[in-house]
Parts: sequence; structure tokens; C-alpha cells
Amino acid sequence: MAREPQIQQAEAALAAAELRLADAQRAVNSASIRAPFAGRVVERNVQIGENVTPGSVLGEIFSDETLRLEVELSLSAFQQIDQAAAAKGDLVTIPGLAGWQAKMVGSSGQLSGRSRMVTVLFELSPLSDQPAAPYQPLLGEFLEVGIPGRPFTSSYILPAQAVRPGGEVIVIDEKDRIVRTAITPVYSDPEQVVIDARVSPLKPGALVCITPIAFPANGAKVQPIIDGVAPQVDTAEDKPRGKPNRN
Repeated sequence: MAREPQIQQAEAALAAAELRLADAQRAVNSASIRAPFAGRVVERNVQIGENVTPGSVLGEIFSDETLRLEVELSLSAFQQIDQAAAAKGDLVTIPGLAGWQAKMVGSSGQLSGRSRMVTVLFELSPLSDQPAAPYQPLLGEFLEVGIPGRPFTSSYILPAQAVRPGGEVIVIDEKDRIVRTAITPVYSDPEQVVIDARVSPLKPGALVCITPIAFPANGAKVQPIIDGVAPQVDTAEDKPRGKPNRN
């Protein structure tokens, strides 16, 4: 049987070991850094075994619960965004990213010095009713985004080649004369140009030339071809001839 002094010595050794264990556990906990949110490490500035000092930047992480998407738009395209609908996420589509919703949260508020584009910011978050975790987009991945535009009650759509440099179209008046007319498109792409009919100088039924003309002069006479057919022009042979008068 152990004697009382031996028991006390063993108990003291046990208490000392428990203290050392607690100190070691605190040291381990101090060496572990936990983010306050779930996310991904995108940059690590230190390696295992390195000594660091307070205030050292150890790396960079970001949350994958909410992602930020940057979309560059021309000034004309930015002006046509239905910002109220985009801020709610209405009609914002991301064809290649199922299970996520996007909401417009702001813009850069300025044109880029080089590209002259506006950066529009969208916040991406996974839909709450997903049966499984959606695909996680990668940092720097390019995505296609559909953004709702402002509705127009009436508009004119012209082929892009109909608009001359400087925002000008050639209108043919009722006397087949050229009238150079300045327009302000509300949207354009390589294939078409959209004009707001409410403020456009073009009138319903206007005849717009879609064939490029190198040097169109105002008032010059032309022969328009509509849908591939030239209008019939009266000639002297087609006109009825009068009978000579007898004196």
C-alpha cells in the first residue's frame, strides 16, 4: 500500500502535468487563426515555422457566402439600366451560374481612364431553396450577365450600318432628296441601333438609307430602292402624247 506522502507527491505531479497541458493547449490555440466566417484563402504570406510579430499580414481570405461581381459597361449601356429592378435582383440573369441570385449594389461612379467604361457592382448569393450546394464560381472567373433595361413605350430599331460616324442617318424625303439627320441612340451594338421614338427627329414612315454613302450632300437627288425594288419613274415615252393642233 502507498503511503500518504507518496500519494500527495503523485497528486502534485498530476496537477503540475495538468497545468502544463493547459499551457500547451493555450499555446496551440494561440497559434491557430480562425476567420469569423466561412471562406477561402486566396493568399498566404507566411510559412510553417516562421516567426511573426503583432500586426503582420499573414494572408488574405474572402467569404464565399456572398460574392462580388464586377461588370464593365459603356456609358450609354449604363444609362439604360433599370436600376430599381436590378437592385431587387428582378430579371438579372446569369446563364452559366445556376443556383445563385444577383443584385446590383452600386457602381464605380466614374469612367475608367483607359477604357472609358463604368464598373457596375453586383452581389452574388446562393438561393436559399437549393437542395444541394450550388457550383462555387472561381475568383477571376468570367460570367455572362443579363441586366434589365429601362422600358420604352416606342422605339425605332435601325441596322448599325445605317448610322454614320457622329450619330447621323440619311433620310430620303418625299422628293427623293438626301436629308442628313442627327440622332441620339439609347442603345447600340455591332448589329443594331435603338432610338427612343418619343424624342427622335425621325417621323413614323420616314425612309432611312441603310446603304453607306461616302459623301452624302444635303438636297442631293437619289433613287431609293425599297425592299430591293426601285420605284417606277415616268419617262417621256410612258407619257401620253397629245395631238397636234390644226390652225
